[in-house]
Formats: sequence, structure tokens, C-alpha cells
Amino acid sequence: MIPVQTTQLRPRSAFILFSLIPVVTLFYVAIVTSNNNPGIWIAAILLGAIPVVAYFVQRKSYVIIDDDGCTYKTLAGAQTILWKNVSRSYLKMKYTGKSSERRLHFEDNKGGGMSFPTGSYNRRSLQTVAEALLTKNPGADIAPRIREMAEGKFPWYIW
Repeated sequence: MIPVQTTQLRPRSAFILFSLIPVVTLFYVAIVTSNNNPGIWIAAILLGAIPVVAYFVQRKSYVIIDDDGCTYKTLAGAQTILWKNVSRSYLKMKYTGKSSERRLHFEDNKGGGMSFPTGSYNRRSLQTVAEALLTKNPGADIAPRIREMAEGKFPWYIW
């Protein structure tokens, strides 16, 4: 077997930083028009804290790929699956109200497994995960989309 180098994959965070634009605008409006109105300042500070907290929460989640398996860590805990135990892997879209999320799922022989959102990670990171899976467990039931991801071919809807 070809060894897999230990790699830590971090999610993209630029979209959270873009949410700071309305906050900066609100701070500007608060400075120009406040007339010492504490309500505007409190609203500006609270709204400014939301993207900052979201940024730091997202920076605490990451995927670790190593020779033994794949681990997805978040503030809530960690999910790990060993490559040798993966029996099936696929992409699944999850609908949550008005939005959707695409997740990469790994299932083991005992009905357990793990998953993580694909929209948070760039294509190179997802390709690294798919390559590691194909290298360490080529006999698993791996969906054609994941095989294409390992080759660098990504569908437009992966995000």
C-alpha cells in the first residue's frame, strides 16, 4: 500500500469575512448619525460580533487525513473512520428548510460512519480525501462522483 501523508484540511473562510462589509457600514452609520444614541452602538457591536464568532467557530473545524483513516473535528467533537473499515462512500445532498448542504459520507461494515460538508472545503482538499480513500481501500463501494473527484473532475453542484 502507498502511504498517505498526514494532512490537515481547513475549511474556506473568505465568505465569513465578506459578511463584515455590512458590519463596517453599520459602524460608519453609527459614528456619523449616533448623536450619542447607545442603542445604535449596542446593535453595531452585537452585529459585529456575529461574523467574528462564526469565523473562529469555523476555524476550529477541520479534516485530518492520515495513513490510518479520516477524522472530522469540530467544536462539538470528532468523528473518525479507518480506511480499512470503509465499506461505502458517497455524496449526499441534505435539505434543511430553504437551504441545502452536500456532505461526503463514509460508511463502515457495522452501519456506522462519518460525514462532513463539502461546501466548506476547496477542490484540492476534496481531491486529497478522495485520492486517499481510493489508495487505501480500492475495494470499497465508492460512488462514481468520488472516483471522479480523485481524478480532479468536479461537478458544478459540489459546492
